[in-house]
Amino acid sequence: MLLAVNIGNTSTTFGVFAGERLATRFRLRSEQRRSEGEWAALFLSLLWEQGIASRDISGIILSSVVPPITSLVSEMLERHLEKDPIIISPHSDLGLTLKYNPTDTLGSDRLVNAFAVRELYLRSGNYDHAIVVDGGTATTMEAVSTDGTHHGGVILPGIGLSCDALFERASQLASVELRMPEKVIGTNTGECLRSGILNGFAAQIGGLIVRIREELSASDPDRVIIVGTGGALPRISEYLTPRLNEFNKNLGLEGLRLAYKRLNPTLVETDEAVV
Repeated sequence: MLLAVNIGNTSTTFGVFAGERLATRFRLRSEQRRSEGEWAALFLSLLWEQGIASRDISGIILSSVVPPITSLVSEMLERHLEKDPIIISPHSDLGLTLKYNPTDTLGSDRLVNAFAVRELYLRSGNYDHAIVVDGGTATTMEAVSTDGTHHGGVILPGIGLSCDALFERASQLASVELRMPEKVIGTNTGECLRSGILNGFAAQIGGLIVRIREELSASDPDRVIIVGTGGALPRISEYLTPRLNEFNKNLGLEGLRLAYKRLNPTLVETDEAVV
């Protein structure tokens, strides 16, 4: 079985694959103050709760945008699973041509998303390009072509960060439940906030998709597939124009599985059941 680990700014996601099947996934908060021993206790207890023994793990691959946690988690996994994790970086041979300068500043989460969307959605020949929208702590967008060119992308504050900044700086605005109001024009402060946050986020993402799509394929926008991932997107996906062609909540984990297969093809692709 393969353990894929995605360390993000807010949470760290662990996914266990039995062959191509994602057998289980679980999350821990990305706490930089947590010791290696605390990481081990939490991780091993969650693994045990899922009925998976450490000896069942035959390989580990890791992506991280939080360097202090990278070393703690990788050392913890190496110690307790007795395997050396493959750590994704812009230097990993994923078959992509990175038009990013300097290359080292491209986050591994963005790199994995770009690789995943090419492998999962561009190999069929139905599209020439892809746009990946990842609604996480920050919202990131990647532009990828079938030939493996990663053209670059966009980074903007995630919906949670934007809300936190608004409520912190505007003392008369209280936090509200994020649900889409029936109309854009609000008639009370709560409706105005919800409309501005959610409709504004949808308009922002939609507008960026349109402009990126035009830069990639102005003559035939239908040859560009739009793929979404990340916990914030479901809140606004039905209000996006243009709409997502696909939403894949496990895009990052799937990308790590495919990256491991490329970088370490000796992994046995079995589909044994979790017991």
